[in-house]
Amino acid sequence: MKLKEGYKKLKKLENKTFGMLNLDCELLNKGRAGQLLETKIGLKSGNHHLDFEDGELKSHKCELKNTKIVPKETIALTIISSNNVDDYLESSFSKSLLGSKISNLLLVPVIKVKEKKGLVPFEWFVKNVTLFKSKKFQKELEEDYDFIISKIKTSKKIKTTSGPNNYLQIRSKDSKGKKTKKYHEVYSKHLDIKLSDKNYAFYLKKSFIKKLINR
Repeated sequence: MKLKEGYKKLKKLENKTFGMLNLDCELLNKGRAGQLLETKIGLKSGNHHLDFEDGELKSHKCELKNTKIVPKETIALTIISSNNVDDYLESSFSKSLLGSKISNLLLVPVIKVKEKKGLVPFEWFVKNVTLFKSKKFQKELEEDYDFIISKIKTSKKIKTTSGPNNYLQIRSKDSKGKKTKKYHEVYSKHLDIKLSDKNYAFYLKKSFIKKLINR
């Protein structure tokens, strides 16, 4: 399915509660809102590099404050691991996995309604589905990317870092291996050094997401 087709289908779901859409609220409690929405619009799940033929879907937790949508979390984009860290260190933004991954994004804000007893999934709904094309922000994204990569090279460490435009950030994103019970260290063959004790990831920052979905 093409991104534009998915966009049109998701726009039709806006402001309809997940209860009205008959989505499985038990699975919603387990953080699977994005997967359920993909199924709802007929997007086939699988082990693909991209969700759509030409882009990626990113659902994210938000709340409404007056008429503004406020993101409650950053959006994870791509993992930085021993398998790809050297590609990042040697690639420009446009030629990197990150550049490919976010060239076309479908941002899907999920308004998660809260009551005294906690979150109420059947009352959640989608609002302001947004088509994001990185070309419109190429200069700022490249500046953030170059700044982050430069910090890794000069410090020979990977640590939480935000770009000067506050569009991109890297921070740890890992879980312990089932057998080893350890996190996954990030080793650079190019620099011949261990850069981190954990995998990291690129994220879109909340301030940038807020700007995009309230335009």
